[in-house]
Order: sequence, then C-alpha cells, then structure tokens
Amino acid sequence: MRFDIAMHASQGRRRYQEDTALFWPGGVDALAPAATTRAEGELLAVLADGMGGHAGGALASRLVCESFLSAFAANTNDHRQGLADGLEAANTAITRKVRENPRLKGMGSTLIGAAFTPEGVSWVSVGDSPLYLWR
Repeated sequence: MRFDIAMHASQGRRRYQEDTALFWPGGVDALAPAATTRAEGELLAVLADGMGGHAGGALASRLVCESFLSAFAANTNDHRQGLADGLEAANTAITRKVRENPRLKGMGSTLIGAAFTPEGVSWVSVGDSPLYLWR
C-alpha cells in the first residue's frame, strides 16, 4: 500500500500555534531502528492540539505527538496495541514534564492517533479534536 501525505494548519486568532501533526513512517527521527520493518503497508498519523498557553500548549502538543509516535513504532504487536501504548506514552510524557517544571501545571493536549493498515483504519482519540473519514 502507498500513502500520499499532506498537511495544512490554519492560524486562528492567536499569534501562536499550539497544534502539532506528525506521520510515521517518516516522522520522529529517533524511532527504534527495528520499527522501520513494521511500517510496510502502514501509516500512523497523530494530531495534537495543545492547551496551557503559548509555552505550555505548544510544548504539550509536540511532546504528545513525538512520544505517541515513538511508542507506536516501537511496538511489535498489532497496531491496536500500538495505539494504546502510544496513548499511555503520551500521557506519561506530559505528567513527567509537569513534574520537572511545576510552572507548566495545567499543560495538556488533545490527541488523535490513526493507524492505516491493509486491514482498515483504527484510531484513538482524547479530547475534542474531530476525526473525519473523507472519501
């Protein structure tokens, strides 16, 4: 299966952007080397909309996407377990970052992770960011 990927973000009323979107394969460079073989015929897309003001929101969405992607790619089980592992990793990353820097208390993010495989589409969603299936 071959995927063509495009993404676009439009700026709202704020002067800063708190959204992050990443894809795998092709996403975070620090992914486990063994994960590259799992990617054949699969695509993972992850989107996060940060909360907590400019510094906290932007940091939260980036942290959520990167940790989610890394955990999904490192999982050698099925993609549904990878989605669950990614969600847990994203939550843990936010918790850890707030513990390291209490000034970030209240920082958070929505998350949508969608795995496209030969079997179909599976996803996980936390928060109010929508997921649309468009044909």
